[in-house]
Amino acid sequence: MEESRRCILVVDDEADFRRVMKLHFEDLGDEVLEAADGVEALEVFAGAGGRIELVITDIAMPRMDGERLIRELRRRVPHLSIIGITGHTELRDVLRAVDQGAYFYLYKPLDPWPVVERLVDNAIHMYRVRKKELEISRLLRTYIVETSEAPLWDPDLGHVIRLDVAALPIERSTPSGDFVEWFSRSPGEVRFYVSDSSGHGDLLPSFLACVCNMALHRSHQGGRPTLEEALLAMDRAVGLLHAKGGLDKSRYVSLFLGQIDLAKGELEYVGAGHPAAFLLTPGADGEAPGSRRLGSTFRLLGPLQVGTPAALREPLRPGDLLFVYTDGASELLQGDDRMVAGWDRLEAFLHPHLHLSAEEIVREVAAKLHDFAGATGLPDDTTLLAIKVLDGGVRE
Repeated sequence: MEESRRCILVVDDEADFRRVMKLHFEDLGDEVLEAADGVEALEVFAGAGGRIELVITDIAMPRMDGERLIRELRRRVPHLSIIGITGHTELRDVLRAVDQGAYFYLYKPLDPWPVVERLVDNAIHMYRVRKKELEISRLLRTYIVETSEAPLWDPDLGHVIRLDVAALPIERSTPSGDFVEWFSRSPGEVRFYVSDSSGHGDLLPSFLACVCNMALHRSHQGGRPTLEEALLAMDRAVGLLHAKGGLDKSRYVSLFLGQIDLAKGELEYVGAGHPAAFLLTPGADGEAPGSRRLGSTFRLLGPLQVGTPAALREPLRPGDLLFVYTDGASELLQGDDRMVAGWDRLEAFLHPHLHLSAEEIVREVAAKLHDFAGATGLPDDTTLLAIKVLDGGVRE
């Protein structure tokens, strides 16, 4: 048994069954909550403040059955442990519930209590392992953002622009493969990246992101690589995991890697299978606001290991906004309306907010995403990076 007190939600339309489960597990020191159907279960779950570690649910219930309840719970907390219970022996029903996300299945009448207790122990242990993995992933992302180096700027060195930079990782309840960082290796130059590793539900996306981060910084040791060289260093690291480590071919990394020259007022970038970034201009002297989409110039980082990346350049001027994001944002804003692309909605939302600071912009976009997602929450982890271009105040 786990040492700390556990919280279990039992969902069944049979009051006698709920009472038996409640008495047994409370005698073992657990907290047991009850619900008579899926609708009530979602209400109890929402009001429990994140205490519930395991849901034991019947499948055949009025109002909302167990299959739909499992689906709703999985959407809200993907790492939650769930055990299904049924009085029927149809294999089809069992497989359907497992496909929806049930950790295991029990039949009525219940197996001997030692078997049930061991299953509950294992299910809650699995939940706590996944929760710890999520905490590790969150710590990694937070550490990299918090230790990102402020852009160096000095008007005496002829820096015609300076930068206002803000990033916001938005977590869902599974370990994330989204990373963002910015750093300076020479006066007047800022490098940054936003990456997204495929996969959910384990620490592998975070591990892939860490491998790319390590490869990027090692490529800067003892020299100043071009963006193409830095990108290829990361690509080789991911490719090595595929070739030597047996990494599944469905695991890959998308990336937007950029460099800003404060003296030239210029952005250089390379995209590797990443959603197109936005370079938005407010317009001046009667000009209409402008927007350019900075798309990929290279494939995803992964097992293919062919091709040569090509960096592109864009001029920057005070008032411009460079906005980089992961696909969690554009896919969410896509919604059910296939006539309007998610990135179109995002671009339209950004234009009226160009007057805000970088920090305010990422906060406004995050609020927009949460509003769009509604009660179901974000379907994917999302990372936002805003870089506002400001006047450098060069002295004559």
